[in-house]
Amino acid sequence: MVIPCNTAHYWYDALTKNADVHTISIVKSVLKKVKATNKQKVGILATTATLNMGIYQNAFKQHKIDFVEPNPQQQADIMDGITAVKAGDLNTGRNLLSKAYDLMLAQGADCVLFGCTEIPLVLDEQANQSPDTCLDTIAILAQECVNWAYADYKKSAHSLSNVA
Repeated sequence: MVIPCNTAHYWYDALTKNADVHTISIVKSVLKKVKATNKQKVGILATTATLNMGIYQNAFKQHKIDFVEPNPQQQADIMDGITAVKAGDLNTGRNLLSKAYDLMLAQGADCVLFGCTEIPLVLDEQANQSPDTCLDTIAILAQECVNWAYADYKKSAHSLSNVA
């Protein structure tokens, strides 16, 4: 089971506690990527709800990873950018979210977490030009799903070859 929404991960533990299926957490996937790339300080671009629930902040604190949060005015601009993308106004969304991305890096972040599915739609230039400074949570989650499926496939293929 996969939840491709950052904000909805607030309920991840409750939803998966008694699940009889394999689950992949976007937060755990991001933590794995941050640790693997030795990032020291992560800027968080996300919805106000995601920030208020502390979804990433709590996980980063547990793993001793420093982070940068937007101030209230920056967060208002981030939400305006996300809303613009949802409304199809990609230019406004790109302008607002690009400024927020740049501010995170200026505040000392090694990389910036794209903690809403709309953000990578307009920060594609940053992701292409500076991939080391971008943590596209949906792309990270998708890669974890592929890794899991491939590992499961290899295990199944190995089991079948032993039967033959």
